[in-house]
Amino acid sequence: MQLLSTLMKNKNSILLPSTFFNSDFKIKIEKLNCSKLNTVYLFDHAVNPVNRSKDVYKLLDGFEILNSYLSEKKNIGSCILNINSRNKYELTKNYIEKFIQIKNFKLGLGIGDLLYESTKKFKNKLDGIIEEIISNKSNKLGSIFLGGNSQIILDTSIKYSLGINQWLGTNDQFQKKIKLYKEIKKPKGSLSRCVGLNYINQELDFIDYEKIFIFKDTNTEKFLETVDIIFK
Repeated sequence: MQLLSTLMKNKNSILLPSTFFNSDFKIKIEKLNCSKLNTVYLFDHAVNPVNRSKDVYKLLDGFEILNSYLSEKKNIGSCILNINSRNKYELTKNYIEKFIQIKNFKLGLGIGDLLYESTKKFKNKLDGIIEEIISNKSNKLGSIFLGGNSQIILDTSIKYSLGINQWLGTNDQFQKKIKLYKEIKKPKGSLSRCVGLNYINQELDFIDYEKIFIFKDTNTEKFLETVDIIFK
């Protein structure tokens, strides 16, 4: 497997696999603490997006563990919190209000992806959720960004000066987001792209963006070895 060079100047982060906490999580978190990475992200899926028979960590439990064991030098974040997978009260009280209390938490929001979710969606208003977050005086967020390619996501990113994330996709799609991000004055979040472990693109190395490496479910030995290669 060809992996990305560790000489890149941009921020490199990790999106933890769904079974991360099932075994040896203290050993794996210790490895992350010793690695040169910026942020540890958890994804918000009710089912495993690759294999429905595999476990998926519970988001709140995962963040509680990370907040307890992860070094303060590492950020934690969500990628992406689906605002339409829960009713507004649960989303606000049990998730967003807890996350904005975590110092430098990187809050990624999205409006849902039907590829992975078959449950009934709630119709929460993206504008209203963002305005609540921004106006909250106890907000300790390090950044807030939106993920997705729909026009409402792009327009809202501009309207509220938010960061923008792309899940995989083509370079042409990402170039459009790069151009859009440059139009945002004093963005409240970074430009980022979720990429596979074999991602390498010298053409984009000069651009300042965060690469979020999507780790797959694997054994502890393979996980530690891959962290060493990417984040050493």
